[in-house]
Amino acid sequence: MNLGNIITVAGVAIVLVIVVAGFFLFMSPSMRPKGTSTTISYTKNPTTTSTITASGNTTTIAQNHTNINGSYTNSSSASSIQNIPVNLPACGTSDPPFSISPIQAQNITYIEPLGHVNPSGGGHVFPINHVYFYLTLYSNRTAIVTTLVSPGNVTIYKIESFTYYSGSDHKTPIRNDYTLSFAPCGNATGFFYHISSLSNKFLSNFTQPFAYCNNVTTGAEYFQSCGKYVNIKAGAGEVLGTVGGQPGGSQALDWVMEDFRITPLDYANDSRFSSSTGQDYSRYIVCPLDYFSMSVHNTLYGLLGGYPVNGNFTEIVKRTTPPLCGTTAQDIPGTVQGNWFAENISSETFNEGPNLALIHDDINTSVGVFSIGTSMSASGLQAGAYYFTPSNSGPVNRDFSNVTSDGKVYCYQTKEKIYSNGVLPPTETIILQLTTPSRLKIERLSTDNCGSGPWSFTSKHTDFIR
Repeated sequence: MNLGNIITVAGVAIVLVIVVAGFFLFMSPSMRPKGTSTTISYTKNPTTTSTITASGNTTTIAQNHTNINGSYTNSSSASSIQNIPVNLPACGTSDPPFSISPIQAQNITYIEPLGHVNPSGGGHVFPINHVYFYLTLYSNRTAIVTTLVSPGNVTIYKIESFTYYSGSDHKTPIRNDYTLSFAPCGNATGFFYHISSLSNKFLSNFTQPFAYCNNVTTGAEYFQSCGKYVNIKAGAGEVLGTVGGQPGGSQALDWVMEDFRITPLDYANDSRFSSSTGQDYSRYIVCPLDYFSMSVHNTLYGLLGGYPVNGNFTEIVKRTTPPLCGTTAQDIPGTVQGNWFAENISSETFNEGPNLALIHDDINTSVGVFSIGTSMSASGLQAGAYYFTPSNSGPVNRDFSNVTSDGKVYCYQTKEKIYSNGVLPPTETIILQLTTPSRLKIERLSTDNCGSGPWSFTSKHTDFIR
């Protein structure tokens, strides 16, 4: 059975519960259930499941929710964790908190779902925790300037500036943008990244002294971020600033959304995704589109998609595998599928650069992806995303979810996603072996195809761990 097929039995069960109970009920399965959950839902939003299948065997994907209809284990507030004003009321369950698209739909080319990777350009080795609102472009591929508004009644609790630098000494500023952290209620947070300019209401509150200033290198970028905690109300539709219009800058608005009521996302090693503050933020990622009133929800869902992996930039394709808004957690314990860490990396995940992800594409989930960071230079494999068509049998191009610690070496013939002057780049041949359930060995071969095998590792291989 192909990756992404929906389990019809689960769907029938949900329908029966709805009929009998008289209200929407969504109970997402978990690969490793944790405690008892209480189901809460917005009565105006649809429910969806998040499962994948491989080789005829149903496997629940680690991301066990796609919207506010997901299962909840608690109603704890994020106030003490992220400096959210403590006077915010708890999130309700009747009306979604958002009613206005932050960018007018006519100015959006498409919205890329959760789970995209960009290991060479942006340092995003692991599936990305935000959706992208890609803007209409000018002929020079600079995004148009468009107004950014508040999607609902929110409290802005932090403003950050990002100054990007070029040059070997990182002293030449090339552009500047902003991030707004906001909360519609006491249990959920949102983050808008790559805001080109702020309205005077917010810019006038962003003055020194700042709470912090940090120098950061991620992927090919070097920048300084400075942040300040504030407490500013913004009404639904109120202008926050503008996005787009920066040559060489982002072509999209990035939107992260977290809900601290949901059952935390499961990873093969959950401790890898725990913050030093004790709150594992990255395990509470949700799709922001699911927090809108129905009409806006449907409009934004209609824009979900992206460019196909064959590099054809003349069309936009839709993701057809539930959850349609994508997923960030693809780990399947006991297999090679999911996120892997270089041996010298601590539990913190902010610096993804040296790591590895063996996942499926966020648009076409039938395509396998090697998201390679910076740790495989010994065998000559540069940071980047490498794609292949998975097979459910045999040792060549085997689907990641089928590869276990069975003592076998598997080989992959991959292509890069992007065309170069209309010509597909050469194949990269990669071998891997799951030596234990939590240790992976991987290496690039100098041949342009796998051949018939068997394959063996050299001293140039790289080890990764869960």
